[in-house]
Amino acid sequence: MRHALPCLLLLVACKKDAQDTEETGEPDGTDLSTEVEPDTDPPVEPEVRNAFCGGIEPADAGPMGGRVTLTFDDGPDAEDTAELLALLDAENIPATFFIVGQQLDDPSSWPAAEDIVENPLFELANHSYDHANLARLSLGAVADQIDDTDALIDTFGQQTQFFRFPFGSSTCETADLVRERGHRITGWHIDTADWCYSAVGVEGVCLQDDYWRVPTEYEADMRSFILEQAARYDGGILLFHDIHAWTVDSMPDIIADLRGAGYTFVPLTDLDTHPNLNAGTPDDIPYLGEACDTANDLCFHSEYFSWCEPTDPDNSAVTTGVCTMPCEGLCPDRDGAAGTFCAETSAEYGQCLARSGDINEQCTLVAGSVPTAYSRFVGDSSANASTATVCAPSSN
Repeated sequence: MRHALPCLLLLVACKKDAQDTEETGEPDGTDLSTEVEPDTDPPVEPEVRNAFCGGIEPADAGPMGGRVTLTFDDGPDAEDTAELLALLDAENIPATFFIVGQQLDDPSSWPAAEDIVENPLFELANHSYDHANLARLSLGAVADQIDDTDALIDTFGQQTQFFRFPFGSSTCETADLVRERGHRITGWHIDTADWCYSAVGVEGVCLQDDYWRVPTEYEADMRSFILEQAARYDGGILLFHDIHAWTVDSMPDIIADLRGAGYTFVPLTDLDTHPNLNAGTPDDIPYLGEACDTANDLCFHSEYFSWCEPTDPDNSAVTTGVCTMPCEGLCPDRDGAAGTFCAETSAEYGQCLARSGDINEQCTLVAGSVPTAYSRFVGDSSANASTATVCAPSSN
């Protein structure tokens, strides 16, 4: 999927300043950007690229064959999860529940947990003990977050298969810890932003100022936002949160929408739909600033607004490109990839591009790109002025 940048900017200004840099959509306001503060040295990068350090990207790239998988984070909740389970059971729809250990420590949640374990449609999975940003903890503390929650799940007679990082915030080292325990890191295709529609401002409304990944046209229409993303991937893993009553109340309509659009519901364990997830061999999905193929654009798998910018748009035989997206101030980073920079490629907008460095061999590994010095596009953000050499598409 290719986007025209001017049109995309109408959807999102992507104002990622130092106070607005959530790595994913969850509601505690934690600043999860791995981008450094303006005018400081860029992050220390690994010497070799590692595409398997992130917690957001799905293990299986689309298209997904018209199949969708429901996942719910942050429970179990004594009331809302119980209501949701009754609905899904009646509709014969499988789901995976990424529980927080702290929630499972509460005896009021035990009936819901037991219902999940006893029903073959459902499965418990690990979402850490207290929903901390694991990228900021010591490795020992991260191990405790994983192991303590595994132990709680074990008491209900189930062994954990899947793990999801809170906020999708991971490093190469924390990802290794998860995989060493035999767990499958589970990202998502469809970020429903339900936490924002449910619990921020007016119920049923998620303003782009509150969550930058929501296009303005969908600020008051979560159901259409979900369907638009499902169409992009022809299905996929949906991210919800079963601790919000509004989310649970919305599920009958969402289920009807998805069925009406021709999608079928499958579990995470479905090998036809999620072969790489279950095998622990995720697809290599290009990140911002990395090389991509315009004939098979996967860039939007890592960021909703990202696309593959052609390096030679005048030559249709050339399909090399660079993953990019619009920005103001700062851009998100992923461990294992080159640091990014919001380059002022135009007076009207900025583009997230990779900093030239050892990890991309001074842009040599970004085919068709040219090392180019750019100023930071500050826009309306609070970021400070800066410059960097980035791997820019030659079309720029």
